[in-house]
Amino acid sequence: MNKQWTPDPNATYVTLFDNPADPNGKKPERSGTIKFPADCSHLAGQEMEISLWRKVGQSGKQFFSGTVKPKWTPDGAAPSAPRAAEPRQSAAPRARGSVDVDF
Repeated sequence: MNKQWTPDPNATYVTLFDNPADPNGKKPERSGTIKFPADCSHLAGQEMEISLWRKVGQSGKQFFSGTVKPKWTPDGAAPSAPRAAEPRQSAAPRARGSVDVDF
């Protein structure tokens, strides 16, 4: 029996890709998209971009830090996104409408 996979409307889906190495470290090491489920109040069905950079913590342990922001569109108009619910711990500036995600 060959069952076809069907997406779960209540799941959040993430797709990530490795990017070519950037000697300046400005481009993310991994990027992709996240799609929120239909039952996610203010983000229902919205697809956003993810950018991740590998970092090293004070203890020497590696981790990924990144941003989630509205998906880029060719006409330059990105859909509006809500602000992060909690204040950011980092003093570094961030793009309007983006949130930080540490993995």
